[in-house]
Amino acid sequence: MKLIAVIAVAIATPQTSYTQGTRSKDVNVVNTPTVNLGASSIVGINPSSNTVQVASSAREPVLTMQTLTAQFVFQKYLEIDLAEGQFEGTTEFTVAAGLLLVIDNVGGVASVGATGDFFETDFITTANNLVAAHFFASFPSGPLQYSVVTTGAIYADPGSTVELVYKRDGGNAIGVAKLKVTFSGHYISQ
Repeated sequence: MKLIAVIAVAIATPQTSYTQGTRSKDVNVVNTPTVNLGASSIVGINPSSNTVQVASSAREPVLTMQTLTAQFVFQKYLEIDLAEGQFEGTTEFTVAAGLLLVIDNVGGVASVGATGDFFETDFITTANNLVAAHFFASFPSGPLQYSVVTTGAIYADPGSTVELVYKRDGGNAIGVAKLKVTFSGHYISQ
């Protein structure tokens, strides 16, 4: 019985919470449509439309998180065919203006012209005005065929060019060689 009374008193007693920081980060929870979060940040709630309005200043911005919507999804299929005697081929695409491209995955299939042929495949991007080559990992997946893949996140500046490169190595250019890949990712507004 005494234990129940002690628990009841502990539950009924108001509690104070403390943080390890030097400044308190109190939040006022009230039943009014406007709440001050700081010197210049205000949150307004419009009960008639069930919307929340947030105002902030450049000195004390309210931080937000980037959200991905279906309109920003990106996919691009590219193919390179190397004719007999041809050692290298390239193809490219241009990133949309005003949008940063985030390449999450690139995968596909490479075929070689003869047993024992070697190849190298990569793609080149520009991010923050810095050019970088991104090489594919390759795995045998059948006679004269390899699966190729690289994972992101890899970035490409708005309006920049992404170039895909497929090369035969070892001095052998027998038969037709092909590379077929799909770039998958999303855009972020700049």
